[in-house]
Amino acid sequence: MSAAPLTLGELGAALAAIGGFDARPFIAVAVSGGPDSLALTILADRWARERGGRLAALTVDHQLRSESAEEARLVGGWLAARGIAHHVLVWTNTKPATGIQKAARAARYHLLAEWCRAQGCLHLLTAHHREDQAETSLIRRQWHRWVGRHVRGARDAWNTAREAVARRG
Repeated sequence: MSAAPLTLGELGAALAAIGGFDARPFIAVAVSGGPDSLALTILADRWARERGGRLAALTVDHQLRSESAEEARLVGGWLAARGIAHHVLVWTNTKPATGIQKAARAARYHLLAEWCRAQGCLHLLTAHHREDQAETSLIRRQWHRWVGRHVRGARDAWNTAREAVARRG
């Protein structure tokens, strides 16, 4: 059984339920080039523009395959054709001999979070389809463990980001 595609209205309702968005929101979307993240990027861009806001699409190039840079550039071209800003974040660190998927996931979320922090972007959206549920569950478990260890640092980062946005006006 396949789920119906998400509509702009449904996305708007989901984001309203989350709350915390500025009147003119600045949001980032992690986009791999797959259909789920491209669809979310296009919908979220429309949602942000309707509110006078803006969106930045972020693709992480893990540099694990020779064709990854070209794929990221292709995604950028698709988004540019729709007037959507796109940034490629490159994982340049040494790759581990084992546990590469776990390391790549950690690097991906680190790069995304650091970009958002540096740009004063308080909202990062990621798309997950049914096959991603195992990864989502794992991320949640790791997130809760991380939060338990780093609440103070997260609170400080949140306050710093909020202050930066407030200074921006």
